[in-house]
Amino acid sequence: ARSARHAQALADEIMQQVAAQKWDYFGVEGFQHGHWILVDCNDVIVHIFQQETRDLYNVEYLYAKAPEFPLSPETAKLMEANA
Repeated sequence: ARSARHAQALADEIMQQVAAQKWDYFGVEGFQHGHWILVDCNDVIVHIFQQETRDLYNVEYLYAKAPEFPLSPETAKLMEANA
């Protein structure tokens, strides 16, 4: 996000879309400051960063080192059907 206000607007839109679809979301962290906003949508977690914060935490590097696990056949089939 380009600014705290931009990050907050993105998070607001995500929460509105989630509510419109009647999906559950468990909460939002970091909204007040807007440097790093986390929207917990149950099975999906959305991270919204300002560039400086993204650079500081280097999340891509952390995830690149994480172990990978294969999807179950059921999950793979669902993903394929929804593509």
